[in-house]
Amino acid sequence: MEKIYRAIVVGSPNDDSGCIDLPITENEHGVRKMKIDEKNGKEAITDYRVIEKFNDYAFVEAKPHTGRTHQIRVHLSAIGLPILADPLYSNSGWFFSFEH
Repeated sequence: MEKIYRAIVVGSPNDDSGCIDLPITENEHGVRKMKIDEKNGKEAITDYRVIEKFNDYAFVEAKPHTGRTHQIRVHLSAIGLPILADPLYSNSGWFFSFEH
């Protein structure tokens, strides 16, 4: 089975495609947040390609080769392209709240 995901990211990538090969592990602060850890992380590989670029955003396709928790979110954020409206891995301020 092959999974392909699409997302709008904050930023405009220099390359139209690439492979992100960065190991991921859990953040030790108790929040279910992951981080890049070259020493203790588990292998994580994600291919990406740009579908379309906008001013300060891009529409990308991501294909994970491994299945780490939050892998695409962590990988895209690590290369400076956080997913728009991602409350854990983006600082874009575009968050949605469904609380009453």
